[in-house]
Amino acid sequence: KSVMSQIDAFTSNSSSSDSFFSHMHTENERTSTSSRALERKRTIWCDDALRSAFDAVDDDKSGTLSVDEVANLMAALSPKSRKSVTQRQREAAELIENYDENSDGMLDFDEFSKLMRVYYG
Repeated sequence: KSVMSQIDAFTSNSSSSDSFFSHMHTENERTSTSSRALERKRTIWCDDALRSAFDAVDDDKSGTLSVDEVANLMAALSPKSRKSVTQRQREAAELIENYDENSDGMLDFDEFSKLMRVYYG
């Protein structure tokens, strides 16, 4: 399965290429003024959704995301982008460098979660 088909499997059959992340953002807005219980529910949902997305992108099931895996995710999220593979890999490397707290050159789940929350949270 493609990365986007796996990520879209966690949404309501939307055809939008960024439906997973749009759905996360919508859930965040919907519950921003809700009670503490609903806020906890949203956090759990987001954590589960982030884990599912991470697992879908982690092609080699190593528990970390490489430059290539992040670049593939970027391509899947922007299918109409005219960026070359090299450009996407360069951008993916920059993202990893910015969020790689343990300096292993990869993104683990916690680092990926922080990145996603900054961009889509």
